Amino acid sequence: MAASAAGHRSGDQRPPGSIEVETHAASRQLLVLTEAHNPGWRADLDGRDRPTIRVNGDFLGCVVAPGRHRVRFRFEPRSLERGLQLSALGAALMTAWLAVSLRTQRTERNVT
Repeated sequence: MAASAAGHRSGDQRPPGSIEVETHAASRQLLVLTEAHNPGWRADLDGRDRPTIRVNGDFLGCVVAPGRHRVRFRFEPRSLERGLQLSALGAALMTAWLAVSLRTQRTERNVT
């Protein structure tokens, strides 16, 4: 199997947790970023989800098909989603507690 020439890439850092890269390669390549690998990273190639790969111990990577492509990496850890859900639940419980407390106080004022 003959070695293929390295592909080309261009890209820029977007808001924190988002990286977009344009690639152009004659053969299938491994795109490696110097970003630390974390299970919370998601990738899509031209809008289709792709698995991320841990490269050389701690770098973030993704396999890219031949041709021109746009690869988008986004950091979406499950802990963030869980945190948002728990925060929403906490806010709902506090609102319910406040509503019950206010209703109880009004009832006690009307009795006396």
